[in-house]
Parts: sequence; structure tokens; C-alpha cells
Amino acid sequence: MCTYNGEAHIREQLDSIIYQSYPVYELIVQDDHSTDRTVEIIQEYAFQYSFIKLFVNEETLGYNQNYLSALLRAKGDVIALADQDDIWHKEKLMKQINKLNEGFYLVFHNSCLFKDVPTHLLGRRYSENPIFTELRLILKPFIPGHECLFSKEILPVIKEMYEQVNNISYDSVIALTCLTLGKIAYLDEDLVYWRRHIQATTYQENQKKNGSIAGALKSLSSLIRSKNKKIIIQYCKVISILPFKTAVAQKMVYLLQQNTLQLIKACLLCGQHTSALFCKTSLRNKVKATFAPLHLFRDGDFLIK
Repeated sequence: MCTYNGEAHIREQLDSIIYQSYPVYELIVQDDHSTDRTVEIIQEYAFQYSFIKLFVNEETLGYNQNYLSALLRAKGDVIALADQDDIWHKEKLMKQINKLNEGFYLVFHNSCLFKDVPTHLLGRRYSENPIFTELRLILKPFIPGHECLFSKEILPVIKEMYEQVNNISYDSVIALTCLTLGKIAYLDEDLVYWRRHIQATTYQENQKKNGSIAGALKSLSSLIRSKNKKIIIQYCKVISILPFKTAVAQKMVYLLQQNTLQLIKACLLCGQHTSALFCKTSLRNKVKATFAPLHLFRDGDFLIK
């Protein structure tokens, strides 16, 4: 668990982890140089529970680097990631480990969204079973770290990526790495109460949604912004070390590192593989699939941050 100025909700999350039905071998908490009472609260818990190990960064690293560097400290055979302000279902670890033992590298689950208290729910994160192909996770990374439990066998690969780019999107590369090295599974159960508030790094309630035409124009304009292109090229260079199983994924990673003409080929390739991105291969989804590489250039600044 990585923390930063989380004193308001940290106790609820710590309690939900401590009282899991499956015993926790170690809880690594890495604080990103908080300026409130977060560290003091964690020290209080660590004094009472010896399996809690606290590390405090000398300077603020940012959430991606903080999570990746904390992840490399893990000693257990199976690893789960926790946000500082969520609340875990008591059976979260047990249910995920039981599924993982069926031969998977990663198991993720559904989440309940809430703002104030868990009894006031905003809805479920996934309304239907999500698609998680290699192509989908390259172009539309969507599996958040707090939903994941995975094998420590991926750590050498994560370490290699971290050494190339230490602030790459940690949850994106974890899910993608697990899928390329083995199989991943989804549990359609709400095993985390996911708190949505303005201080959360993933909070987006106030962002304006783009219409179809406006979104497409914004995607096209992003191609001339050098920052966007550099991020995507750097990201694809890092993930190119993964042993992709499908030819379409291998080709996509290659094309996204090339010039604009090759990007057009990437768009056409996605249109041909709509079923790898959407449950239904309707005309509307085929058009959306064709624009998927452009949308990645438009919105992909989170990939390295």
C-alpha cells in the first residue's frame, strides 16, 4: 500500500486489510513524504502488528514510482495492491487466491463505488464482464491496481521495466505482463469499496466528456503534440520486452513507435480486430476500434507520469 496525506481514511483501509479472512504475511506501506499524520497513524498500527513494514520516502516520488519501488520490496509468493482510502471486503484475498490457484497469473474483480460511506453506493465499476485481450490492455488499459492479486513471478520483468522508466503506469504494466506471461481471470464480485473523492489520483468526475466528433478531432490534434507522441513511443518501447502471444499485439506495439503513416496502419489493424476491443462487433464499435490508437495518443499521458 502506498500512501500520501491519507490520514482521513487510512484507518478504515488498514483495518479492512488486517482483518482479512486470509492471513496477511506482510503489509508493506510506503509513504510518499506525507505532510499530515499519515505516517504517525501507520506507525501506531505497525507497533501493534509486526507484519506491517513502513517505509518513508525522503522526497515525493509520485504515485507510479512509489508503487513500483514498493512492489519490488515484496517477499510473498502472491501480491495485492491497496489504495490508502478504500475498504476491502473481508473475503477479498481468500476469493482471489482460490481463483489464482486454478492456474492464473493475475485475478481482478469488480468494485463498488462510493463517496462518503460504503452504504451510499454510486454503482459498480463493471456493468458487464470486461474484455482483457492483449490488444485491449495495450490500447485501453483499464484494470486498476486495487483490484489485482498476482504472482510474484512477474517481478523480474517489472524490475526491468522500472529500470528503463521508473514512473511508468504501474497498474497498466502489471496486468499486461501477467497476461503475456500466463493467464488472467476476472471475478464478478464486489470485493473492494472504491472511494471516489476529489483528492484521489483517479478522480475524474469534473472532467468534461467529449462527443464523438469532438473526441475524434481532439485525438487527431494530439498527433502534432510532441509530448503525447514521446510518451506513447517510450511506453511501447518498454512493453516491447514482453512475450506477446498474438501477432496483432506484437504488430501494434511496433506500429505505435513509428511515424504517422504507420499509425494509420495501426488504426486499420484495430478496425479489423474489433472483437479484441469490444464485446459486440457492431458498426459503431468497429468505428470506435479504428480510432482506438488515436485515443491512446490523446489520453495516454497517464502512462508515464
